[in-house]
Amino acid sequence: MQRYTKESVLAKALYGEVLLAVDNVTGMKVAIKRMNLDAATSRTSIHGIPIAEDIGMEKQVNRAVSNGKDGCHPHIMRMLRDFEEDGMGHFVFEFCSGGELFEQTLPMDTMTVAKVFRQVVNAVHFIHSRGYVHRDISLENVLLDANGHAKLCDFGLATTIDERSTHIVGKAFYMAPEMYLRHGYMPAPVDVWALGIMMLILLTGAPPFARANDSDTVFLYVKQHGITSVLRAWKVLHLIPLPALDLLEKMLAVDPAKRATMHDVMHHPFLREDLHLVSLRGRKRMIVRKWLAKMRRRLHHMLRNVLPSMKNAPGVVGL
Repeated sequence: MQRYTKESVLAKALYGEVLLAVDNVTGMKVAIKRMNLDAATSRTSIHGIPIAEDIGMEKQVNRAVSNGKDGCHPHIMRMLRDFEEDGMGHFVFEFCSGGELFEQTLPMDTMTVAKVFRQVVNAVHFIHSRGYVHRDISLENVLLDANGHAKLCDFGLATTIDERSTHIVGKAFYMAPEMYLRHGYMPAPVDVWALGIMMLILLTGAPPFARANDSDTVFLYVKQHGITSVLRAWKVLHLIPLPALDLLEKMLAVDPAKRATMHDVMHHPFLREDLHLVSLRGRKRMIVRKWLAKMRRRLHHMLRNVLPSMKNAPGVVGL
């Protein structure tokens, strides 16, 4: 750690803590994930609680996506180096001063959602192309740099893309329904589901249900009628442009065999269209909806005032 000057503790971590520090060689601010190696090796937190985080896999994935032959991805938080010292493991990352996506004001406008979500989707697609799956995609695991660019991070629950898994991991809001069935699942569709939940939260400000299993009545309704029906019932459908709604339905298909693939998501019109046009259409729909609502109120008011007098008029029958 002699190369770095600690400035503050950014967060507590399962195996240790995350530090804000200055690299004395480059002068750059960095984030250092500092982990107790005994706890990490035994897969228990520093308080002795068993956990699923695997720092070996985390290191492997970070190296693969940060220092591969094609270089680092612009929307993945880059690991600059890693080392061990005095019984502690250290991952040194670029510092993202914008904080977590979770901390941003929600819901976001359509144009911002399309921009940020496109960046996250590109990052996930890159990870999949390298043979890994994240399995813990969430607003908390997307950071923003000083320019507002999204950076996917935290690969402690990652696995290889072709390895069938039985592990129930991730955050409850984002976990795919097949995880709860205990029949085993292929991991790539799990990332697509989590992306769908993330996109929905960005657009509406809230997750659609607590967990994607049959113990949750809202999930059961989605399972039977689709996500559009729930959004209509909640009266938030107007917040979501049609291309985004179509993408949500495809990403949140309960059956993983019918769910959109990462290739489908990458090439969907919502992410391929000009962002200004997506936003403009969303604003136009809002204007039209408000105008129609105003006209309906005026018509209702007019009929309420006119019809009583018409009922007493000669020749008017059945009103």
